[in-house]
Amino acid sequence: MTRIALFLFAAGILAQMGRVSAEPVVVSTVKTPFLAQECQRAQGTGADFCVGYILAAFDALAITKTICPGENSSTEQAVAVARKFIADNPKLWNRHPIFVVRLAFEDAFPCDAKR
Repeated sequence: MTRIALFLFAAGILAQMGRVSAEPVVVSTVKTPFLAQECQRAQGTGADFCVGYILAAFDALAITKTICPGENSSTEQAVAVARKFIADNPKLWNRHPIFVVRLAFEDAFPCDAKR
């Protein structure tokens, strides 16, 4: 490859890396109706798909300070909040499940001065 061709190739890759999508990029193929079905089927806080998804979302949102759970927050509370919100909001099932779970947690664990 000539230097010019190599430069153009590298410039093209860098240009692609710099593009930011207007919509969030979500690579998971999990759909909210599937998560709702799994959360309805399995109850409790044992190791299952529903609990794993909810707790992974909870931890990621808490670590990034998107939500601010209190010191007494628990696995049971987080799972109950998300399960109820998902079940009570079927109109949101067309959205990706992380957005639905995030809405549940932002409401239940807000990061505001009132807490």
